[in-house]
Amino acid sequence: MSDTLRLKLIESGLSSAFAPTFEETFAKQAELRSAFFANEAFLDSNFRPQLCAFRDGRTISSFDVRATELMAEAIDDLVTRLGSSVHVDGLRGRRASLMLILPEVSENEGLTRSGLALLGEALCANIRQALAAGPGLIVEDESIRASGHAGVGSALTDALKAPRSAEGPFFLIAAVDSYNDRSRLNALNDERRLFSKTTQFGLVPGEAAGLMLLAPMQADDPGTDGIVVCGAGNAIEDVTELAEDETRFSALSDAAFAACEMALESRGTRRIAQWYSDWNNSRYRATELSFSIHRLNSFFLSDHIEPIYPALYFGDTGSASSILSVLLTMTEYIENQKQTEAHVEHGEPSDISYTLISAGSVIRGLRSVFIVSQPAW
Repeated sequence: MSDTLRLKLIESGLSSAFAPTFEETFAKQAELRSAFFANEAFLDSNFRPQLCAFRDGRTISSFDVRATELMAEAIDDLVTRLGSSVHVDGLRGRRASLMLILPEVSENEGLTRSGLALLGEALCANIRQALAAGPGLIVEDESIRASGHAGVGSALTDALKAPRSAEGPFFLIAAVDSYNDRSRLNALNDERRLFSKTTQFGLVPGEAAGLMLLAPMQADDPGTDGIVVCGAGNAIEDVTELAEDETRFSALSDAAFAACEMALESRGTRRIAQWYSDWNNSRYRATELSFSIHRLNSFFLSDHIEPIYPALYFGDTGSASSILSVLLTMTEYIENQKQTEAHVEHGEPSDISYTLISAGSVIRGLRSVFIVSQPAW
C-alpha cells in the first residue's frame, strides 16, 4: 500500500445559485434541473439579456460582496450540519488547517492580488470565528491561494503528500467564486468568453461557495464508510486556452495518471466509474478532455464512461467547482444508501466505487485531478 494518507470527508457546507444550503441546493436542482436564466441586468455581445446562473437576477453585485455573502451561507450550513452530526462530540478542542481557494488574479476582471488577499483574510477570520463558536474547532493555521478552478485539487494534492499522521489536525478546505460582478462580466464579454447567440462556446457565469472538513486516515484503512479522497495530482499546461499556439494537452493527463496511480496503485486497474469535469463549454477544454479520456481509458476507466458536467446546471462556479463535484458525488452516495436500506434489511457495501474529479485554471494553466472513493452496493 502507498504510504500517503487519505482524507475522509467528515462534513460539508454549500451555497449555490439554487439555494443557501446543501440540502436545499440539491432538492431544487432535482426539481428545476438548471439555475440558468436570462439576466436583464446585463446585456451580452448581442445586446440581449446574458444567460446566467445567479440566485438574485435583479441586480449585478460585486465580487467581494457576493463572495462574502456566499461564504457566510456556506459557513452557516457547515456549522448547522456539524451540529447534528455524529462527529460533533469529537470536534471540540481539535485543531484544523484551513486552505481558502479564490479565483485567479486578473486585473482585467478587477481581481487584483491585494484585493483578493484582503478578502481572503476577512473570509478566513469569519470561518475561524464561526468554527470556534459553534463546534469548538480551532483553526491553527491558514493559507490563501488565488488559483481558480484547479485550486481545490491542487490543495488536496499537497495535503495528501504532506507529512501528517492519522491523529493529526483536520484539513478544512474552503472555496468561493462568483461572476456576479460587472467588471468581471464586462471583461469576459469583451473577450467573447460569455455564452451568447454568436459566442456559442462561451461560459455561462455562475456562483458558489463550499467547505469540506476532512480527517486524515491511514492508507491501509479499508475506508468502507463515506467519501474518501484517496489520490490526487496536478500539473501545469504551458499553452493555456487564452494562448494561440499548438499543444499536446498533456498536463491534465499527467495529473490524472498521478492521481489514479496514488489511489489505485497500478495501471490496468479500470475502476474509475465516474468522471466529474469542470468543462464549461470551451472548445479548448473539450479537446483537452477528449485527449485525457483517450489516454486513461485502457488503464483506469471503466467501460463506456461519460463525464458529468455540473456547469451545465450550475453555471461555471470557478474556484468552487471541485467542491461542488464532491458534494454531487456525496448526494449519490446518500441516495444509494437510502435505496439499499429500503430494500435490504441489512444492506452492507460490497465494493468501493471510484470517482475522478478534474479541473483546469484558465490563466496560469494549472490542472488538478483527484480521486474520491465511496462504498458501492
